[in-house]
Amino acid sequence: MSEAYAHPEDLKRLSTPMTQLQWRLEALGWDAYWGLLRGMSPEKASDFAGDLLRRIGPLTSTHKTMTRNLRLAFPDWPLERVRQSALDTWQCFGRTVGEMPHLARLFADPNHDRIVYEDVEALETLHASHQPAVLISGHFSNWEALNYAICKFLPRCRITYRALNNPFIDQRVWQSRRDMGVNLLAAKGESARDLMQALSKGDAVGLMNDQKFNAGTATKLFGHIAMTANGPVRLALKFNAPLVPVIMRRTAPARFRFSVYPPIALDRSAPREAAVEDGVHKVSAFIEAQVREDPSQWFWMHRRWPKEAWDAVGVR
Repeated sequence: MSEAYAHPEDLKRLSTPMTQLQWRLEALGWDAYWGLLRGMSPEKASDFAGDLLRRIGPLTSTHKTMTRNLRLAFPDWPLERVRQSALDTWQCFGRTVGEMPHLARLFADPNHDRIVYEDVEALETLHASHQPAVLISGHFSNWEALNYAICKFLPRCRITYRALNNPFIDQRVWQSRRDMGVNLLAAKGESARDLMQALSKGDAVGLMNDQKFNAGTATKLFGHIAMTANGPVRLALKFNAPLVPVIMRRTAPARFRFSVYPPIALDRSAPREAAVEDGVHKVSAFIEAQVREDPSQWFWMHRRWPKEAWDAVGVR
């Protein structure tokens, strides 16, 4: 269900002294950044980091990937709109960075009003009935807030994640998730057995299903072939579980809207591989529709399509 994964403790054990030193220096920088932003209000931290990334993001090589992706997805857009959407995306991502140090404190109060919840009755029913479910989403707005919202209604849900390359920073991020009540995290690459065990016990699992996965299924996204993970669809079919999309949108600095959508219809009577392929196509169509609703809130920095797709439409 995922690509090769190295556990943080393995990285520490196998690393050289110089690599360890680099990681520790990076962790010191992380702590300094964390302290700076925590000294601001959540709104000011969101504004500060958003404005900062809006200015420095275009100076990075990642900006070229982002603009290529936007031009590929929206070939009819004028160049100025592409540039504006790229800047807005950097600002949205920066807001996520700025909000992270505050999330545990913001959500510690059960009566907080930072998130508006839409159509969550389906999750409450799943939790009460102990029915297995596969939740899917994408990298929209603040996905750390998304994890919190899922676990608020499905506290036994296992959510996959990919560990950061720096194991010291990874531990800090993991702890921040735990402080938000996201206690059951299955690391990608080691998660398949854990996820199947959770589903067999009637629990839910949550997976991001919007990024490139070379070992997945070829499907169309914005009219171009994109390799997409089929693990969520396979799990839903195997355990006869609903495939439930959830999306987190940012409505203002450090404020969000969490929406639960009707389960994606899977053809459970079809041959397994045909059902998997059909399910992946439907997942991709759902993600595309959500991106189109507000392109600036999706993570365009990821190289979602192969170079051949860029070349085919002359995107440079």
